[in-house]
Amino acid sequence: MRWSPFLMLPLTGVVLLASSCSWIGQDEQEPPAELTLSALPTASLPIQGEPIASKSLAEVHALYRDALTADQHPVSQFQLKRRLAALEMMRGERRLFDGEPSEALFAETVSVYQELLAADIEPQSRDQLLYQLAKAHAMGGQLDESIDALSQLSSDHQQSALFVESEFRRAESFFSAGLYAEAGASYQKVVDAGVESAYYHNALYMVGWSRFKQNQYRLATDAFIATLDALAASSNNFYDLSKGDKELVKDCYRVLSVTFSYREGASSLNDIEGGLQAHHYLPDLYDALAMLYLSQERFQDSADTYKAFAATYPQADQSHEFFVRAIAMVERAGFAEEVLRDKRQYTQQFAVGSEYWQNHSAAVREKIAEHLQVFIPQLAKFYHARAQQLQKALTTAPVKKQDELRQEMLASYQQAADDYQQYIDSFPGDERLPEFHFLLAEARYDSGQYADAIIHYDIVAYDYPADKNAMEAGYAGILAYGRIIDTADEKALFAGAWKERRIASELRYARQFNQDPRVPDLVLHAAESLSVMKFDLAAIAAAEFLLPQEQNLALEQRRSVWWLIAQSSYRQQDYAYAEPAYQQAIQTLPAKDKRIQEWTELLAASIYKQGEAALVAGNNLQASEQFLRVIDVAPASSVRVTAQYDAAEQLLALEQWTQAIGLLKDFEQRFPNNRLVPAIPAKLVLAYEQTEDWQAAADEIMLMFAKTTDVEQQAELLFLAASYFERADNRAEAIVHYRQYAHNYPQYFATRLEAMNKMDSLYQQTGEPDKRRFWLRKIIATDAQAGSQRNDRSRHLAASASAVLADDAYQDFLAIKLKLPMKKSFKKKKQAMDKVVKAYTKTNDYGIEAFSTLAVYRLAEVYAQLSRDLMASERPAKLDELEREQYDVLLEEQAFPFEEKAIAIHEGNAQRSWDGVYNASVKKSFSALSVLLPARYGKQEQRVEWHEGIH
Repeated sequence: MRWSPFLMLPLTGVVLLASSCSWIGQDEQEPPAELTLSALPTASLPIQGEPIASKSLAEVHALYRDALTADQHPVSQFQLKRRLAALEMMRGERRLFDGEPSEALFAETVSVYQELLAADIEPQSRDQLLYQLAKAHAMGGQLDESIDALSQLSSDHQQSALFVESEFRRAESFFSAGLYAEAGASYQKVVDAGVESAYYHNALYMVGWSRFKQNQYRLATDAFIATLDALAASSNNFYDLSKGDKELVKDCYRVLSVTFSYREGASSLNDIEGGLQAHHYLPDLYDALAMLYLSQERFQDSADTYKAFAATYPQADQSHEFFVRAIAMVERAGFAEEVLRDKRQYTQQFAVGSEYWQNHSAAVREKIAEHLQVFIPQLAKFYHARAQQLQKALTTAPVKKQDELRQEMLASYQQAADDYQQYIDSFPGDERLPEFHFLLAEARYDSGQYADAIIHYDIVAYDYPADKNAMEAGYAGILAYGRIIDTADEKALFAGAWKERRIASELRYARQFNQDPRVPDLVLHAAESLSVMKFDLAAIAAAEFLLPQEQNLALEQRRSVWWLIAQSSYRQQDYAYAEPAYQQAIQTLPAKDKRIQEWTELLAASIYKQGEAALVAGNNLQASEQFLRVIDVAPASSVRVTAQYDAAEQLLALEQWTQAIGLLKDFEQRFPNNRLVPAIPAKLVLAYEQTEDWQAAADEIMLMFAKTTDVEQQAELLFLAASYFERADNRAEAIVHYRQYAHNYPQYFATRLEAMNKMDSLYQQTGEPDKRRFWLRKIIATDAQAGSQRNDRSRHLAASASAVLADDAYQDFLAIKLKLPMKKSFKKKKQAMDKVVKAYTKTNDYGIEAFSTLAVYRLAEVYAQLSRDLMASERPAKLDELEREQYDVLLEEQAFPFEEKAIAIHEGNAQRSWDGVYNASVKKSFSALSVLLPARYGKQEQRVEWHEGIH
């Protein structure tokens, strides 16, 4: 908190901005005191355009002195003196900054603040005056007087905003004077004031130091821990703290490590309430203590500290690394046995797959793995070497010591083998795996565990054939089988299938190491046994080993080899290999051998199975090819039926429509009673649809129609067939089937109407107007009788039909000419007009926009046409000129109302455009109006182009 704020002094437009140095180097600013200048002359604005004169600090000081002389009011005097004291403080700070001695710089400031406090004009500002007085004493080097002023402030003004800072400064003074109890009490007051204080963290930290200086280490620990917790609350990982707070964290670590060393060492850390869950930085404290011990060359204590953390927090991220550091400390201390025990504990506690391993991230696991890859081999080779030494000693040891040595030797072999196994299990991709597998096999073999030895010999021999020990390992595995067979009874041999496994091992060795001169003996032994044993893979391997010499085998031997390969491959679901093997086996049979039919069925099945496998893999093309091959290779087999149907299905999926159609039609003819035949028409319809063979599709649909008894399905099929006949341009069949639907399925209202609409369209295409009108009337009647089923579509179709029938009446109306005798012909014309009006009124009543506007347009045209016909009607003969003129006037009087009505109707139609309706009929009404009323509607739009430019 700064002693002097930025001081804002309004005086005749003058603004003085000054800042002072901090008392103890802090950066916060004290809010400026409110300024009241009631005693000063009224300020006036400067003349516009004139610069505002700036005043120096001395000039401002003189102005206040003058004001003090001019105004004797006590309150004004108090305020002006307070401003003068502030200015004196600023002047003193500047001179102090310039290097002048501090003794006499602030004497006048102190005197003024003391005078102000004695006057007690504004009791509410005493805390601020005391604060400024304390600062002035401190700046002048009078620290005791400064503390006294702060003590008075803290005592008398505990609710002041300056209370916390005052207590903090008192505490610092107490601490500097060695009064640690008093300092601790004052620091605690700052802490008790709350975390919002800028001094909170430092005060809490200094509470710890005050306790430490009094040898109160437990209380000091609590305070330092509280400091770290408070800092952690604002930055959980300390990374986001300010530089000063980061240094505070480091200081806490250092003093805590010393504190713990004065107490009970690591056990003091273990007692921290809340542990790691409440204090994320706890590992750093253990590390700081351990490093302190290391700096003192107390290696065992350093190691014990790291171990204590790992024991107290076994699942912490740092536990494994601390344990490694503990091992390093023990190694530096030279305790070999303890190093061995600690490494053993590490490989168990932090093993791959352990609870610790499973609960930590990949980054932590990677670090653990680095240590395990060092410690495990060290332990394994230590115990392996010890076992070999004991085995050597056993040959010369006295009889009475042999049992003891043997047990120790076996235990050492066992431990070494277990360590090798742990490494293998932990690091399956490690480049040293072949070496450890081989050493593990050797340890198992030397300790009499031949079965386990075989496993690892085989891994080296066959998983790592390029390894330097591969051939030796493979042969040693066969020798281990021999040891088992030589020592086991028949029951054990049968239970373990040891003889069979030895045969497999011999053949495997023969394939892998065929350059070894020992191979022929091994293969001969295996080949003599495999024909009796039902081991598919082993049998195939043995048979394949003989195939290069096939020409030297007898016919029966060749047949057996291929039959064995075929059967074993089929059982192993290797159908691609079984197929050629069956073919080879069949070729070895005589022409009339009864086995030909049986083996051909198996051949067909192996091909079909390849198709199934391709289907499972999602390869429809390959599946169809395999199914088609069954037809070619084994056309008389029972498998062919299913294969042909499945081939067609896959061709459909592949959109090979023509080929699929051929297979399905052939299937219907070749296997008419097969259970799959009823499903074929639907598949054919799909294929015909895709090839756009609508006639064939319709024919298949009608076959389906004939076979179903479900009424709803019949209706769907019949309508679909009719639509396909229509698409095939077979209007006759389309008409038949649409008619059949319209007559037979009244319950399906919507589709029935569509069928009637199709009849309307088709008869329009065939040029049969009477039949078309029949269905138009059926549409109107069906819609009218629909009741609740009536909908927008039905009304649209009915309106469309009504419009066509109304147009017929309109054409009849146009055909009637007005001629003499006028009365008779006009009556006929009027009757036709009434019929047209009635018809178009019905059309309009449907409320369908396109037909309503058409009907209105036609109605207008009816009246307009009647008006025109009247004017163009035949005149009586023998009329003189005057009579003719009078007759024409009479006609005009008769025609004019009809023309007016036509205009009114057209205008009503045209006004629909105001509502956004502007279709063809509305446009025609506008065109008619432009003729009937050219003055209003015959105007042409003019386009005016406007260009703006810079001239």
